[in-house]
Amino acid sequence: MLPMPRTLVSFLGRFQRPEGGGYERVVYRFRPDGPDVESEFFGWAAWQHLVKLEDPPTQWVILGTPTSHWDCLFTLFSADLPDGLGQWSDRAAQEIATGGIAQETLDDFSPFARELGVPALRLKIMPMESDGAFVALHQVLDEDARVILDITHAFRALPALALLALGGLRWIKGVRIDDVLYGNLEGSPRGHVKDVVSLQGAARVAELAPSLARIAVVDDFEEAETVCKELGIGSVQDRLELRRQSILSAMLYPQEAVAQAGRLWQSLGNWPAAGGTMASVIGDWIRRATEAAGGGRGGIAIERRLVLQAEKFLARRDYLRCMLQLNEANRIMLARQLNMDSRAKFKELLPELEQKLPNENVQCDMSVLNQLRNHTAHGAGGGVGEDAAIFLREPERIRRFLDKMLTRAHAALGGTMFWEMRS
Repeated sequence: MLPMPRTLVSFLGRFQRPEGGGYERVVYRFRPDGPDVESEFFGWAAWQHLVKLEDPPTQWVILGTPTSHWDCLFTLFSADLPDGLGQWSDRAAQEIATGGIAQETLDDFSPFARELGVPALRLKIMPMESDGAFVALHQVLDEDARVILDITHAFRALPALALLALGGLRWIKGVRIDDVLYGNLEGSPRGHVKDVVSLQGAARVAELAPSLARIAVVDDFEEAETVCKELGIGSVQDRLELRRQSILSAMLYPQEAVAQAGRLWQSLGNWPAAGGTMASVIGDWIRRATEAAGGGRGGIAIERRLVLQAEKFLARRDYLRCMLQLNEANRIMLARQLNMDSRAKFKELLPELEQKLPNENVQCDMSVLNQLRNHTAHGAGGGVGEDAAIFLREPERIRRFLDKMLTRAHAALGGTMFWEMRS
């Protein structure tokens, strides 16, 4: 599937006008070897530079408020102005001076944009509310758009609002930030060439944000592999171990996934601590996230790690994975308490437990958890499993049940036999 074409997004603000003035005419340098581009409006300089690249933008969006100085767009043209542009500029200036330009007036600029060689130029008024940037960007950007964000003439908090808006649209419309450009007007004395700054590092963090979220929220270490590959963190073998961890977790093999988490921790143990680079900070965080996802380092007993994982899953209402880890922990602990093989199934363990239990509630609840686990993970019916769907439609009920089972699991970890439990 081919990537979507890129879109340049610029902002048009307000400026203090000296007599007959507008934005300062500046020479911008995008690369050390040139060529330089001269313009009063940075967005126009950026467009002229970007369209010559191998992956050029095909659309240019300019956002502003009703009182932004839209009439300065006539400066994009050389001395030979197209017919009607002067009248458009006068009309725009009058509307701006008397309360604000109308969207219809901006739409009437389209014929002049085609003469500029920018057939896909969109001029858009942002609502004045704090979510105006979000609303406007949502309206003008296509699904899966790739954005080059120009913040040079954005005023006050607008750059921050735009970045926050694009972060939200990354999830809603698949929008991605390819680069953030700044004309660096104050970077050199007036009259000198301005070296354009690319804030691609910030763009990269924004691009990786969904992957980081998936790591934090659902322990998706296949996304961690993607992040590490993008930032050059760790070795190829390290990233392979991350993928194995993700596969085992996704396939709902709790014991194998926990064992793999221990191996993964060993593999990532030589990664550097968080330091002065983004890669070291994110790498250190991923390493700590793998430890948390595995319920601790490899030296911790597997049943304890399973219980710690179950506790974490319950806290974030991931009931299925909580049931998986807790059921597996119960099976291992019960087998050991009965001096049976730790690989024994519940159908072998529960009859032995029944002979020791003065309180059948403990055995019944353990059986219910096992049936719920089988029903939800494998669609198995029969017995309690037939009622699992009804049980699981009541979130507070399943939450109270799992919380009770976790309390018992912690007691078992502390040395209490299941058949000695009274509640």
